[in-house]
Amino acid sequence: MIPRYLAEHWALISRNVRRVFISFVIIIFTLISGLVYFAHQLAEKSESRLYVPIASNPKGPIQQISNKKNTVKEATVSFAQLQILFDTFFKQKKLVGKGAYIVAWDIKTHTFHDIYSQNADVPYNSASIAKLVTALTLSKYAEMSKFLDTTDSGKDETFADFPDKLFQKQDLVAAMLIQSSNQAAYTLAKPFGTTKFIEMMNAEAEKIGLSHSILRDPSGLDERNLRGASYMSPRDVARAAFELVSRFPEITKLSSRSAYDITDKMGGKFSLHNTNPLVASTKNVLLSKTGYTNLAGGNLVMVIEPSPDIWVAMVVMKSTKDDRVVDMEKLIDTINQTFDTYQKLAKAG
Repeated sequence: MIPRYLAEHWALISRNVRRVFISFVIIIFTLISGLVYFAHQLAEKSESRLYVPIASNPKGPIQQISNKKNTVKEATVSFAQLQILFDTFFKQKKLVGKGAYIVAWDIKTHTFHDIYSQNADVPYNSASIAKLVTALTLSKYAEMSKFLDTTDSGKDETFADFPDKLFQKQDLVAAMLIQSSNQAAYTLAKPFGTTKFIEMMNAEAEKIGLSHSILRDPSGLDERNLRGASYMSPRDVARAAFELVSRFPEITKLSSRSAYDITDKMGGKFSLHNTNPLVASTKNVLLSKTGYTNLAGGNLVMVIEPSPDIWVAMVVMKSTKDDRVVDMEKLIDTINQTFDTYQKLAKAG
């Protein structure tokens, strides 16, 4: 028998018990959600990665190394603050390019830090950006002073006026990067056989962790290419650019010039003209490479050093031939504004 008092107030008691129970469940759920979120954030921090390029890691290509197993030096700058500043300055700007990526490399700690990402892992038709991998594939062969014959290596305007057409490998790499010479790319690949060299390019891409790339031509050409187009993601392009600068700093630095003279075996000089007009107005350029076909649209990658011991790679893909320059100019201006502001704030304390 239920006491009369309980019977009279049973409905009220039941309602209050249900409310308490529901409130208790909500509190428990909130606590669990908070703990899960905290654990996730902690895991992300503990699993942050370092990327060590070949030049500073003789044991192999860009490797992922857990912070737990390495003593990490203090970062050169606060990349979290840099990213906040960049987002603030870039907020009202838009790019024509479908893909874009900005990543900073701290030389002292050998760490990558994303600053901006727009479809960074989507593979796009690379066009001549693929020449970065062509140069990387060649970098393991030391005979860069050896002369090669550009005859029968395809036709473009680069070596049209040369009767001798014998150039050193290093000058052919310069022609490939500065003037985006297709003829230079095919000449460099010819001693290996084009098919074999393409296999070597893909092996090199896999070795350095270009997980969203497939290379089908030393020059990156796609039109009338029976092998099809080459594809690279913006993130892969940035990684290839960092690798190339670390291996070929003297040659990649040449790509920052508006013009550069190369010499054939007989002493004839030829002036290369840069396909990227921004090199004339941009400070501390370490690498520049353009890419364009009707199918690919306009692509552009640049590596600059806006602050000592900090390299920044900026990539624009699937833009237009003219807008790739406009897009890149927006990225460069914002990066420079970001670092200038950061340095002023740092000095102010």
